[in-house]
Amino acid sequence: MSNLMLPKPFDGTAVYDVSQSYSSFVPFTVNSVYPIHRWYRFKEGFSRDLVHLLLGSLGPKVRVCLDPFAGSGTTPLTCQYLGITCHSVEVNPFLYHVAKTKLSTRYTVLGFRQAVATIKRSIRKQLNQEFPIPVMSTITRRNGNEQWLFSRSTLHAILALRSCFSKTGSPYSGLFLVLLASILPEIGNTFKDGKCVRYKKDWQRRRLSTQHVIDRFFARCDLINSDIDYIEERKETAASNASLCIRASAIESLSSFRTNSIDAVITSPPYLNSFDYTDVYMPELWALGFVKSYEDVRRLREKTLRSHVQVKWQLERHELGRTIARLVREVVGDGAEIWNSVIPEMIAGYFIDLRQILFELSRIIRPDGNLCVVVGTSSYNGVAIPTDLVLAGIANDLGFKFEEMRIMRNLKTSTQQSGANGSLPRLRESVLIFRRSKRLVRAPNHSFTFPKSLFKNESR
Repeated sequence: MSNLMLPKPFDGTAVYDVSQSYSSFVPFTVNSVYPIHRWYRFKEGFSRDLVHLLLGSLGPKVRVCLDPFAGSGTTPLTCQYLGITCHSVEVNPFLYHVAKTKLSTRYTVLGFRQAVATIKRSIRKQLNQEFPIPVMSTITRRNGNEQWLFSRSTLHAILALRSCFSKTGSPYSGLFLVLLASILPEIGNTFKDGKCVRYKKDWQRRRLSTQHVIDRFFARCDLINSDIDYIEERKETAASNASLCIRASAIESLSSFRTNSIDAVITSPPYLNSFDYTDVYMPELWALGFVKSYEDVRRLREKTLRSHVQVKWQLERHELGRTIARLVREVVGDGAEIWNSVIPEMIAGYFIDLRQILFELSRIIRPDGNLCVVVGTSSYNGVAIPTDLVLAGIANDLGFKFEEMRIMRNLKTSTQQSGANGSLPRLRESVLIFRRSKRLVRAPNHSFTFPKSLFKNESR
């Protein structure tokens, strides 16, 4: 049992430090051993095993699930092969495509082999073609730019393969696009590192031929042959959640769900760590054609949760509840400098957005249904943001009973999160488990109750 102090509304709630047993199977990397889940490595996600564990603790009453932040589709895919109906929502067009592709049950072993053969027959001809280069200024070397994501030969191979996929027809064209995405980190000049894309040490010396890219793609196809067999054997018993996966923002989409229609929500919203998924997935978005202009990128960023600083978020003063306003004041301090001036608005906007989402979920989840939220705390200017406890306070006001908190991992801190004296607050990643009471809140109220001392206690 953890000795973490909880605010008064949650005295008696079970708080467990399970980091020793959970830390090895929570990360998405665990999915690399499971069919379909391994098609694309979504490093910010959680594992199939965690979804299994949560569903097991909720019991057989769960027949209909929802994940409003689906990412690459781990929750709906896990549910699908357990026979559980699962709705899912994802705003990023690339990640939505990955999730939708993994959820399809239309693949057959014969069809897949024929589609691969079609690409092998047509790729030589396509390599002799010229293709329009995406607009992104750093997609490849040109116009005197100093850094670029892909060499000219690598990008040409990517575009040639894409032109072949259309010849294979649905659903294989979408599957091949995901498999091509899965090798981009290997064949490109960058890698994903925390909140950003960084260049490899030897990127300027990398000279990959078009043939190397083609060979790596077909090797990836060979690797998933057994996965297609897995899908074909189980398609009669799978829940077919592909049609229930929609591309939209959580805030936009949840109002369309029927009241009391969901048994359980298992999800993980973006963490409050200034992480912009649009930025991190730029290579996939541009090279695979999911965005075609900088205007597309801008619109996508504006639809995301207010968890990053790539957009200057506008807030009305009346939107800020007392608790959120106090937290922002803690971070800003007495005129202390922070590394980005948008951070105070980001922090406030983040909790306002999540309150609106939790408000909708309090209507959608049936009475006595469950809400499971995986979330991490964060820190700015040396002040720890107790995201898990703040969300617990919001959910409590909206008719959820806070039942359990499991601290799964201790998170690494960076120098950007330190205070003026260089101190680094301890951060954690937890899963919060709630039960929806029969009380239904009719209107969102941004001013919820927490002890005044909470945030200073969390900073120590």
